Amino acid sequence: MKEQRLAAITERVIHQRTVSAAALAEEFGVSLMTIHRDLDELASEGLLRRFHGGAAAIRDPLFEPDVTLRLRLAKSAKHGIARAAVELLESNSSVLLDDSTSALGVAHLLPDTGNFSVATSFIPAIDTLKTRANVSLIGLGGEYYPNKNSFNGAGLLGALARIRVDVFFGSSAAVDIGGVYHQEPEVVTAKQCMMDRATTRVLLVDHTKIGTHALHRISDLRSWDVIITDSGIADRHLDQLRSAATKVIVAPSASESPA
Repeated sequence: MKEQRLAAITERVIHQRTVSAAALAEEFGVSLMTIHRDLDELASEGLLRRFHGGAAAIRDPLFEPDVTLRLRLAKSAKHGIARAAVELLESNSSVLLDDSTSALGVAHLLPDTGNFSVATSFIPAIDTLKTRANVSLIGLGGEYYPNKNSFNGAGLLGALARIRVDVFFGSSAAVDIGGVYHQEPEVVTAKQCMMDRATTRVLLVDHTKIGTHALHRISDLRSWDVIITDSGIADRHLDQLRSAATKVIVAPSASESPA
């Protein structure tokens, strides 16, 4: 319960820029003291900035949030999206995962049956898959980015140039009817290269990112063969996606899925 509340508070701060402790206490049905403790904890982790009576976002809108923050956001939605994503896989597929926390969900849910070759630059995905007997794991190197816990740069692009995969699972910071976006140009270049190396491209994007934009454009929507989002998406945004994309799958969140 506490972890879910902390994740929800973090999302509020990111999207509203500022939140009041009193409003959060009323929304979550807890005491003001509890909310103050929550905000203090999130501030100590560098996820927000405290001020008297509330908190504010600290991230620069031109840069992607630290991976610690991204791992907290939209957990249930991402789990549902990942569950829908692995249903697209066939045995003996080769898979490319970007350094998104959405793609990390695919690593966690990769089937135990069948054999897979998986290439990724994301260390949490490597840690997840390194002991899997049915996975041939390829770590894609490059320059290490601590705030992303992944590799990027010329080394990554060189490694990508030497592979070809069946399916690429990737995510982005923002999606609207005009396309798919990210805050940082070097990340855009890496994702575009990953798209080029795959036969099938699957975009994993939870509802909090849809209807938003970031500075740099990765692609248009039809460059992806499948877009998977979650049931939290607004009807108007879903209509826009379906009008502009090749195929859209709406996955139930983990809490909505049958046991």
